[in-house]
Amino acid sequence: MSTDNNGGIQRPDGKVNAIDTDYQIGQDNVALKVGPFGLDIHNRVFAISGLAIVLFVIVTLTFRQQVEPFFSGLRAWLVSNMDWFFLSAGNVFVVVCLVLIVTPLGRVRIGGTEATPDYSYAGWLAMLFAAGMGIGLVFFGVSEPMSHFSAALNGVTIENGVRTDWAPLGAAAGNTEAASALGMAATIYHWHCTLGQSTRCWHWAWRFSRSTKVCH
Repeated sequence: MSTDNNGGIQRPDGKVNAIDTDYQIGQDNVALKVGPFGLDIHNRVFAISGLAIVLFVIVTLTFRQQVEPFFSGLRAWLVSNMDWFFLSAGNVFVVVCLVLIVTPLGRVRIGGTEATPDYSYAGWLAMLFAAGMGIGLVFFGVSEPMSHFSAALNGVTIENGVRTDWAPLGAAAGNTEAASALGMAATIYHWHCTLGQSTRCWHWAWRFSRSTKVCH
């Protein structure tokens, strides 16, 4: 990786199509400090995403009776009509990993051509099976759908006008089949996407700031 940099950003190795620009990463960011905590946010990205989330939460809480049937129907439609996607996606990911192994892309080093591993193969395999297999599949792969199932089966709990249960959507009090479906749906929702890992690899490989947004 070249030592030439621009604002701390190292240039990639090899031939690239460089684009001359006066833009500096982070120039539109707003830096705030609240006590011991510091914030460095992109004003437009944060404002749009923050307002969208707040608006979604307000509408959902305000029109709870109208929104709940919509979400329930959407979940039922996804489970009934998109099951092929969930099954095929896992196979596609396996094929992509095999392609990476046998093609030159599998030799791309995260962190640059001069990067060296921080851990040995034995240490890496130990972390892979302890964290990935042990915690992810063996523990949470069982406990998460069961906890959602149990919460959904117990129904909705409201104290002083505030819902205090952890059941997905509107729960399914006393309905074992519906509670089971809710438990699996909530689990798939939480585990469906690991975008953070792919973007983190991209940031490491190109030495971008961790606060850089993909839209840059």
